[in-house]
Amino acid sequence: MKRRGLLRAGAGLAGAALLAPLLHGPRASAAGAYGRIDPAQLRGAFAPPAQAPQLLLEFARWLDAEAPPGLPLAEGLSGDDGRWTSRFNDFWIEEGADLSEQFAIFLTIGDGGDVALWNREGGASSQWPVVLIGGEGEAVVLADSFAGFLARLATAQFDEPDAGESDGFSWSEFQSDAESEGEEANADARADLAAARRARKALGGWLRRQTGQDDLAALARRRVPHDALRRFFDAHVKAVHERQRASADWRALRALVQQDRPKGYRGSYDDLHVVCAGDFFRIGTMSERGRRFVAHARSGEIEPLVRALREQRARRLPAHGLWFHARLRVYAADTVSDPQQPGLVDLVAQYLDDASDMSWLPRPPAAAIRADCARAPRSAWWTPGWLRAILATPN
Repeated sequence: MKRRGLLRAGAGLAGAALLAPLLHGPRASAAGAYGRIDPAQLRGAFAPPAQAPQLLLEFARWLDAEAPPGLPLAEGLSGDDGRWTSRFNDFWIEEGADLSEQFAIFLTIGDGGDVALWNREGGASSQWPVVLIGGEGEAVVLADSFAGFLARLATAQFDEPDAGESDGFSWSEFQSDAESEGEEANADARADLAAARRARKALGGWLRRQTGQDDLAALARRRVPHDALRRFFDAHVKAVHERQRASADWRALRALVQQDRPKGYRGSYDDLHVVCAGDFFRIGTMSERGRRFVAHARSGEIEPLVRALREQRARRLPAHGLWFHARLRVYAADTVSDPQQPGLVDLVAQYLDDASDMSWLPRPPAAAIRADCARAPRSAWWTPGWLRAILATPN
């Protein structure tokens, strides 16, 4: 699961984690080096009315049919599979799902992070910056556009950070042509390096034909500040904390659950699972001795506060509808921290996952879920396959 507190996490990727994107689909035939790519899933990663840039779809076709092995895309591209997705969510930062429409994730990387197109200023998706949203806290602009991202791959422009960049992100995670050179490199390393160079040359030729631009170095040059995404996230978190401070419901909920604040190192936490639909409400944890649900002792006091916050969020973002499963996450605080400060309690809403996958959790009646969706309809983009199946079932 993705780490909460993106902005607090330590910087730096682990080794070659970025060289192992995950593909949500079957392996490709022998003709494809990067796994079978479903264009429909790539299109589904973009919140309507935005559409996937044509260059991304053409790149997927090229990877499927022609691209030689060696690019740092170990398994290929991924997108929205209609069930659970890598969509930006509350596990990243507080109320992160509010930002989901602004990111179209097309690569999931081995450390739990993602590479996405960022709808920073609107306009055509072909001009959206490409960003890294890292599982270890990175928030970095990689390129000005998807074409620029491919140009950086083709010209090995990820070797060194740009001047002034000191946020701990190593561009060489995208695999450097300088790696493993010299007599000390073994035969396998030299073969991998040669394959990477051939693949980059092929990508460069393909990209020049697609874009009509011969100067890939100019296309790769980045103008969007590398820290623009981090500043965007900082502003979002500040706004969330200001809203929490102003909410009587949030202040009362925080005071209630912090009576059970876990002891431990700063950043450790306990989760209370919340299941809510219609009149159905349960909050509690899994028993220590088995997969059995244990209700929280103050469920009756917590319920009206959580319900109020759930309704407020649905009114603020009507396309998302009402969540049915959330985690009330309570963080440990060190002795000098103010236990009432924002950030020590999160209500981690899970809009897209199917809570019934956790067999020990109580399941709300399907009729209650349908009633909530009728009262607060979701857009199609926020209606995953498991929810569509429930809505399609007669009462």
